[in-house]
Amino acid sequence: GELDDDRWWEIGEIIMDALNYTLVVRLTYWQGGYYIDKDCHIYKVDELNKRIRIEYGPSNDSVREWIDMRVIYDVQRI
Repeated sequence: GELDDDRWWEIGEIIMDALNYTLVVRLTYWQGGYYIDKDCHIYKVDELNKRIRIEYGPSNDSVREWIDMRVIYDVQRI
């Protein structure tokens, strides 16, 4: 389901906080017919293409990937 503007605003705030202060967040997004939960850092926000780059995994072997904002369902501080 589509998120309302208030929720999007909240999520935007959390994403920017996580980006600025390197906080770990729990990202919930839709992929391949399922909701995926991932604990990650927000590495970069690409507002032009409406996507975020996340980083996760052990620090010595971390993975970065782009997630489209349109598939994001929730972002929570943890």
